[in-house]
Parts: sequence; C-alpha cells; structure tokens
Amino acid sequence: MVHSRKITFILFAKYYTINKEDISMVRLLKHILFFWVACVLGAVFLPPLLRVEAAVDSCTVSVSPSTVNTNASQEYSFTLNNTSSQTIIWISVTRPSDNFTITSSSLSAGYSSSQVTTGIDAIDPSGSMDFTVTATSGDSEASSANWTVQVSDDGGGVSPTSCTGSLGTAISGAGADTTAPSISDIVVSDISDTQAKISWTTDESGTTAVDYGTTDEYGSSASGDSGTSHSVSISSLTANTTYHYNVKSVDSAGNTGESGDNTFVTAKAGTTTTVTVTGAVTTRTVTATPSPTPTPDVSPPKVTVTTDVTKPFTKAPTLEGTATDKTGVTKLEYSLDAGRNWTPVDEMTSPGTKATAFSFTPIDLLDDNYNLEIRATDELGNTGATKIGTLIIDRLPPMVGGNVISLGPQILEPSANGAIVALAGLDQKITLSAVGGPTEIQLRVKGKGERDTVISLKKNPDNGLWSGILRFDEPGVYPLETTAVDGAGNRKTRVLNSVLVLPEGSVSADGVPVTNGHISVYYLDNMTKQFVLWDGSAYSQENPQPLSAKGKYKLYLPVGTYYLRISAPGFKTQVTGIFTLDHGFPVTPDFLLKHARALRLGPFLIPLPDFSESSVAISLQWPEYVKDIPLDTSVVGSELPYFSFPFDTASVTSTGLHGKPTVITFFNTWSPEAATQLAILNDVATKKEINVLGIVPQETSASVAIFRKRGAYAMPIVADPDGSLVDALHLQSLPTHIFLNRKGIIQGVQSGVLSKEQILDGLLK
Repeated sequence: MVHSRKITFILFAKYYTINKEDISMVRLLKHILFFWVACVLGAVFLPPLLRVEAAVDSCTVSVSPSTVNTNASQEYSFTLNNTSSQTIIWISVTRPSDNFTITSSSLSAGYSSSQVTTGIDAIDPSGSMDFTVTATSGDSEASSANWTVQVSDDGGGVSPTSCTGSLGTAISGAGADTTAPSISDIVVSDISDTQAKISWTTDESGTTAVDYGTTDEYGSSASGDSGTSHSVSISSLTANTTYHYNVKSVDSAGNTGESGDNTFVTAKAGTTTTVTVTGAVTTRTVTATPSPTPTPDVSPPKVTVTTDVTKPFTKAPTLEGTATDKTGVTKLEYSLDAGRNWTPVDEMTSPGTKATAFSFTPIDLLDDNYNLEIRATDELGNTGATKIGTLIIDRLPPMVGGNVISLGPQILEPSANGAIVALAGLDQKITLSAVGGPTEIQLRVKGKGERDTVISLKKNPDNGLWSGILRFDEPGVYPLETTAVDGAGNRKTRVLNSVLVLPEGSVSADGVPVTNGHISVYYLDNMTKQFVLWDGSAYSQENPQPLSAKGKYKLYLPVGTYYLRISAPGFKTQVTGIFTLDHGFPVTPDFLLKHARALRLGPFLIPLPDFSESSVAISLQWPEYVKDIPLDTSVVGSELPYFSFPFDTASVTSTGLHGKPTVITFFNTWSPEAATQLAILNDVATKKEINVLGIVPQETSASVAIFRKRGAYAMPIVADPDGSLVDALHLQSLPTHIFLNRKGIIQGVQSGVLSKEQILDGLLK
C-alpha cells in the first residue's frame, strides 16, 4: 500500500519551500498560506489518485462439513481457490455466527473466538490452498449461516475481497447418526446349479455382506466391497435347491440395515437362470436359458382389505382382509408411511397356505393422514405391495398451539402482554405446533385496512412443526390468525399474538437525511474482552449497514454488549455509549450528525482534517404503545380449568395445587427459550411455600418425560398431548405464565421469559 498522504505532503512541500534569502513578513505569510492550502488540497484530492488498491478481485472457497451437531468440537476443512490474476498473501476467516467459537486453526497465526487473520504463503493465480479451522458449536440448533473468508494481495490485508462458494454451516440437534442404511433393488442373478450373484443398493455407503443357507438360520456368509452399490457371488451351491438369504450393510456409525429373509431356487443340474429380482416391492424372473420346466412362479400374492378406510376414524381401527397365492402366503406386513417402514400384521389365520385371512390394529396413532400399504410374500420369495389408500385418524379438530418468531437464530421474545416487536423490512420466521392432524395451515396477517396477507405454512416431516416467512414492509400492529384444516375437512380458526412492527431509525443533519453514510455495530467478545465488528449476516442483517436513500437503518440485536458508530463523508463521526442487552431488542434511535470543519475559499468549501469523534448517549426501551396491545386476560378472576395429567407413577391435578400460590408455565420443548426459562423456574421451585408446574401442550407424555430427565429438572413437568388447555386459557404465545392464588383462582397472566424476581412478584400479587 502506497502511503499517499505522506507522498502528497512531500510533493507539495517541494514546490512551496521558502527562500530564506528573500524574506519579508508579507512574503513569509503568503508562503505559509499557500503551503497550508496546498497541503489541504493534496490531502483531499491526491490520495484517490495515488492510492494503490489491493487487486485480488475474485476467489472461491468450499467448507465442510455443512452440518454439525450441537455442543460439538469440529474441525472444518477449507479449500481456497485463487480465481484472480493477482497473488494472495493474506487471509481472514470469520465464524458464521455467535453460535460458533473458534478454538484453533492450521493457519500459522493467532486467533480469537470469532476470527482467524494472518499472512500466508503466496497463492498464485489459479492456485489453491487447504487449511482447517476448529470450532465448537453452540447448544441450540441454528439454520445454515456462512463463514466469511476474505483475502488480499497486501500483507496487511488492505482492501480485502470476500470469497464466494459453499460456505454455509448449520447446527443440528439431531445428535449421532442412528439411522441404518435403507436397502432396495435386491437382484439375484447368474443363477446356475452351483452358484448365484446377489446385488442391492443402499441410500448411504456401507459394508457388503450376505448370510445364506438352506434354512432361515443360514449358516454361511459372503462379503464384498463397501459402497452404495453392492454385489456378492456365492458358490458351492446344490442344484434345484431353495436357498434363504439375508443381505446386510453397516454404515460408518455402526448402524446395520438388513433385508430380512428372502429366497431363491438354484437351477437344475446343467441349466442357468439369468436373473431373478427380489425387493421390497416385487420379485420377478427376467429370462431363463433354457426355460425351466415347469415355468417358475414369479407372481406375488394378491391382497384384499375388507375394512372400509374411506371414512375417518376417531381411533386406530382393526383392519382385516385376505391374501391369496398359488404356492402359499408366508408373510404379511403393513406400512403407514407409503412403504418407508414395515410392521408384521397382528394375526394370520392360515400362514403358508394358498389363502389366509389377516388382521392388525396400528398402535399409538395420532390425528393424521396415513398412507396405508400391505406387503405379502409367498414361500418362493415373491413379494408384492398393495396400496390400500389413506387412513384418516380424526379424534380432535385441527388445533394450532404455541408459536415462536425468529430472526435467524435469534428468538423475538414477546413482551409481558404477549406482543412480538419486529422491524419493517426484515424477514422473520414463524414456527408453530399443531395437533388434530392438520393437512393445511394458513396464517392470516391482519394488515391496515383490508390489506390482509395469507401465508401457507409448510410442515417439517421430521419434527411435525409448521413454519413460514413473515415480512412487514410498513410499521404498525399486525394481529396474527391461523386456520387449520384436517383430512376430514374440519376447519378451526385461532387468534395468535400480535406483531408490533417498529419504524426504522434515521440519521440526519440540520433536518436533512444523511444518505451516504454507514452505521456500524461493535460487540464485546466474551473471550478476548475486546470490541469487534458484529457479524450481522448470521441474523439476516447487514453490518456495517449503509444508510438508505432516506437516511434510514434497521437493527435488531441479540443478547450482548455493544456500541454503534455512525459515519458519513463531510460529517463528524458519532459514537454511542456502550450498552448491554439482556434479551433481543430493536435498536432504532434517531441520530443527528454535525458537519465536519471546513475552510471556505471563495466558492470552494475545503474539508479540514478532523479525526475527532463525538459521543452520544443511547437509551433503549420498549415503546410506550407496546402496552396498548391488549393481552387476553379474560381468564383472570376465574378458577383454573380442571385437569389431570400423568406424572411419574401418579398424576398432577389442578385441585392438587390448592393451598399454595402457584405459577404454571406453558412452553414447548422445541423452543430455544425453554432451557433459559426452566433454569429460572427450577430455582424458584426450591421454595417449599409455592407450587411451580411446567405444562407442555401438544407433545406426548413420553417425549416430555425424556426432556425432563435429560434436563435434570426437579420441578414437575407434564404433557398436555391434546392441547386441551390452549383454548381454555386463551394462550396466544409461549412461554405464558399463569399465576394462581391458594384457592386456584387465576390472578394474572404474563408472556415471555421472566426473571426470578418477576415470577416471585407475580406470585405475591
């Protein structure tokens, strides 16, 4: 980097050196004036001409893995490709978000918890470099966010260029891989009187092994190479003999997938059967040379279900039917997820015969639509699956439960009256639970006047939660309302909480918007105890953030300690005082900038060097009109509805809470706020003179019991699987806290994560 300012001053000093032999006071003052003006002009106008910028204009980076588990120390592998015409000698790597903590790097440099910055050995044009960064992931799930990799051809990192590529990493709470390889497309080929080849495919890489023998206890085995396409040849077989076999593949996590018992028949002595296919759907013989006599049976059994599944059921029905085959039906299984998983039927009246009746009753079915299929296998191994239709369980009406609104990994906490505060122009995600088997959920956003917006939410098949993207373009109050429809056509509308959308902050001077500046956010790194530039990209925000054409900006910051820096050409830089947020908060104060010092020479206004900064106090608090959004407190003054929920070996009942002041907190285990609130409640629960109870609506008792055990919570936590109290208590957002007196009368309702002091204060009231 050429030090242009120094060169400028030297050049101008050369041309304005004072001649000591010809000095008078007037001439001396004139020389001083011209010299000073020349320096100012040079400092302002020459740097852009003399500055030599770092010239790396493009680079690509890939990083793996793209998904990691929570609380995992992971080594991330980076490949940096120099796609520029300049040589790279400097690199900076910044973590995707606060959910990652950098602990080491293969780069020869020091590092902080958030960034690795160093000079490196030269990477020539078209060259590449591999390196690693080790980081620890946080304790909560987070959607994919990008690492930031910047490079420069300057050893000090001047004018760095940000690389593009596959840079995203997500944090999953799924934990270790416990899913076995899925086996499909089993093919038995090249069958002769002494040998056969068995092939299959898996949905992930695994080992290759086959157990085989003349009975289903096998006795022999053979193996092959690992991969997703598997093939094993077995020999020394006996002619015209039925062989049983079971193919197996084990993945890298030790999970074993098996096909189950299948059979094939070796050819008569001196003949060869070309191909026989055995799989989860069908078994077929393609060609035979010469054709065996008689022709082998390759037709799967036929299945008929006599139970009418076209109507909805309030509970799992007993399904009955018959299966027929030319040789005999040996096995019957059913699937409720379109063939992904199979379960044996409960009863077969005549297994092994040409016709058998069967029946089964699925267990633990919640309200939902189930794709029913039945698979039958005969004694020759021919298998066929019959699609029966959609089994609809409709015990409850479709009901929406608790919801969470988030900005990236940041949860927008409701205020005490249940209102969510958001900002115009940012994308927020809403996630909610539901019971009653809804097949469709629409979210209606009540706008100003009649400008309502309807959003179709999508269901996550893995966790059953529904989600969608909210975006508010204008400030205002937006009530939310859902309509859920189930497979039986039942429809239920429910009012959720309201979203208060705040206006953007502004930067101006003398009543005129400042449009060509930036606002930068710096946060206190807990490990280095130094302020660094906040990574806004992980929270779907830009930092530094350019001011809009109207001098506007918008910031929603997570928990942390910060200060802001507002700068614009021609104005004094303004720095706020340091402030700390104990929960996510919109930061939108208005700032007034002052003009920088300047020298006017005739029609010209020449800015003077000014490196000073002005400081300004910053005050952050909920807008007063947040209180104007009403929380549904119509239940206050009424008796708590009766309930009885299983807990350990007994039950928790509403009447059993009488005699002590009580706080009941409703929450969902999938909410990131749950752990924070429960830690506080668990502490409050140590006071013997009060009752503390956690209730989880619309989740099963088994899952809630596991959640309580994992968290080692001493306080009682029970499940309300049907969400019976959601409507009864008019719950709009979670967590919500219900405060009771000793007689079980509701004294107050509050939303959001409450502190210990707030909980105790609510109990005293």
